[in-house]
Amino acid sequence: MNSFLSKIIIIILALGLIISLGVGTEFANFGMSRDIVAKVGKENITKDEFNFFKNKELLNLPNEIKSNPDYLKILDLQIINMISKRKALSIAGKSMGLYVSDKEIRDKILNSNVILNYGEIKSSKEYKEVIKKSFGIDSIIFESILFEEAIVEKLTNFIDGSVVVSEEDIVTSFKLIETKINYIKINFNSDTLNPIRFTKDEIERYKANVKDESFSNNISVELFYIKPSDLVKDGEVSDADIVSYYENYGKDKDYDKEIFKKEISEKIGEARIISSYEDILLLSNSMKFEDIAKNLNKSEEILNYVLPDTKLPNYINEQIIASDNEINILLYKNKIWVSKKTKIDKVFESYVLNLMKKDFIKKAEDSFFDEAFNIFDERPDDFYDILNSDKRASIQFLYDERLDNSPELMQNYDFLTLTSEKNFLINKIFKGKNYDYLVFLEKIRVPDINLIELDRDKIKKDLIMEKRSVLREKLLSDLVKDVTVKLNPKYFSN
Repeated sequence: MNSFLSKIIIIILALGLIISLGVGTEFANFGMSRDIVAKVGKENITKDEFNFFKNKELLNLPNEIKSNPDYLKILDLQIINMISKRKALSIAGKSMGLYVSDKEIRDKILNSNVILNYGEIKSSKEYKEVIKKSFGIDSIIFESILFEEAIVEKLTNFIDGSVVVSEEDIVTSFKLIETKINYIKINFNSDTLNPIRFTKDEIERYKANVKDESFSNNISVELFYIKPSDLVKDGEVSDADIVSYYENYGKDKDYDKEIFKKEISEKIGEARIISSYEDILLLSNSMKFEDIAKNLNKSEEILNYVLPDTKLPNYINEQIIASDNEINILLYKNKIWVSKKTKIDKVFESYVLNLMKKDFIKKAEDSFFDEAFNIFDERPDDFYDILNSDKRASIQFLYDERLDNSPELMQNYDFLTLTSEKNFLINKIFKGKNYDYLVFLEKIRVPDINLIELDRDKIKKDLIMEKRSVLREKLLSDLVKDVTVKLNPKYFSN
């Protein structure tokens, strides 16, 4: 495996351990002996337990990988991640009152392939020798692993057993799957408005209106942010890196060089976010905001905001407003936000111009949509041809779409009440989170409800699996979020 890529993935896996458990990983000794590789809450991951699972993995690997130290480091963290999840869920299961009896553990042992193949075991000493010889671990550790696995199994079965699928769920799912629609999605192309210019009188009148809205009570800032991809230089990801990434992590996907390159760059950038944040903090002690932006090649990406601004995350608004610092460096949502408080007059005109442009575009968009409705009302047969020749219209065709793949339509219209095939325009603007658009609904094909019996069992099975998956992910994540994982630095360096 490529050495550069391996080192990056090692960092990512270490961070992934934190993310997957929702906990903090601490790199300190904590008095751990060499017999302990890590601690999960109050539970130990012993060296013998760790080696047991590692050796199982090594048995299935080719020699060239076994001899690669970079890969072995990755494997070590993968093993820790796997054991940590099991122990954390076992802790959660026990706290919920789940219990595994000695008889259940004994039955698991007696029914294991190793014991069945060995034959009759006449003493506890012989049993311990068989376990040691077969697995290389003490029988106490072996039974502890079986106990934790049994607790997790009971926890999972408990969650799965709480999932119920009603007849209404089945019918609704059938309609969503089998209802097919043809439609045209129509957006307004604002690029046709460029360049947008205003007279001095228009700007001054708008300024007066903005000031009447207590503009002077707000805080103005100049701001830019650093995203993970900004921290990766062009050419840093080689073809060899891409091939290695595909061989180890992407074989379940179609090989796409650009997609894999983007994924690797994103992961490299994510791994560098923390150290870059610390570097920028140091820069802010000795450099002006403008010089920091120049140093990070962000001079052309500085934006002006008047806080609070709905386009910024609430956390960013709150932290900057509450801070007494002129320059604020914040780490949030995997981005580094760099801002400088400025005098309100300095950004006032820029802010006003941005507002004016938005209002201008919105009015042009509304006018375009109104015209589209009028065209359909007056000349429905020519509707498509007229719109297709209008440069302001950005048109996307969607044919034979499953209704459940079109959530933006579902949330605006009750398709499930339709009983016949129709051709019509839905006379409203669908408002998504970041866009407005029209939909020309060309055709709806509603399924025959009597055919549901052909798919009932499959639909029910799929719904149960889907609900279980969602519930498992949510509940299991919540159950382990407060468990702390501590790595022994004798085995894992920071």
